[in-house]
Amino acid sequence: DQIPITTAQIFKPRLNCQAQTHLSSSRPPHTWLWSSGKPQIIHKIIATNTEFALRLYRLLATDIPDKNIFFSPLSISTTFAMLALGAKSTTSVQILEGLGFNLNKIPEKEIHKAFKSLIQTVNLPSDELQMNIGNTLFIWKQLNMRQTFQGKAHRLYSSKTFSINFQNTTQAEKQINDYVANKTQGRIMDIVKGLDSRTAIVLVSYIFFKVPSPSPLQPSPVLPPYISPPFQGHYSNSCRNTTTY
Repeated sequence: DQIPITTAQIFKPRLNCQAQTHLSSSRPPHTWLWSSGKPQIIHKIIATNTEFALRLYRLLATDIPDKNIFFSPLSISTTFAMLALGAKSTTSVQILEGLGFNLNKIPEKEIHKAFKSLIQTVNLPSDELQMNIGNTLFIWKQLNMRQTFQGKAHRLYSSKTFSINFQNTTQAEKQINDYVANKTQGRIMDIVKGLDSRTAIVLVSYIFFKVPSPSPLQPSPVLPPYISPPFQGHYSNSCRNTTTY
């Protein structure tokens, strides 16, 4: 049972309506919105991520209008935000604006700080559920990447960095897949396939989500029963997002 876990799961049922699933937790409600940093900034980044998710959903729904759609807007937006962190001037601005951020209202530095706080909040321990988001950079061993970027990526996005030989594609794929499989307790086994030997960077974002038996997931009342019926027992899922250069 592997389906994407998102900050907002979006379904396209036969009635052509949109809905979100909700999950109860023992955490105080405010900790889901911000753990550190300015609350108003965190609120804005969550709102922007939601708008980005809906825009992306509409694009996907145009291509596959008769199917349910599962994706992780948080993983996708986090990946692009990290790319913006390593980019310069116009490129960085275009990436962030593409995600929906208005840099006249939210400075770029505040956006990255807000992502840091959001990731920390998602990874907070809880008695009722386990949710972990991780970001990892696999960099070609001959690529001279600035230490300042690696430091910022680690500090703001909890990203780890590994040197890798992409010319040996078989070994490179195994190294990446083994790492992610270990982090997701075997739920994601083959996050990358068919790597190009000319690859310079692989940025991997993954989410691991687990609910113990005493805490069943409850669907939102707006979801039709044929979309997401209530169920009991152990539930564990994962999702992934990979960007390759």
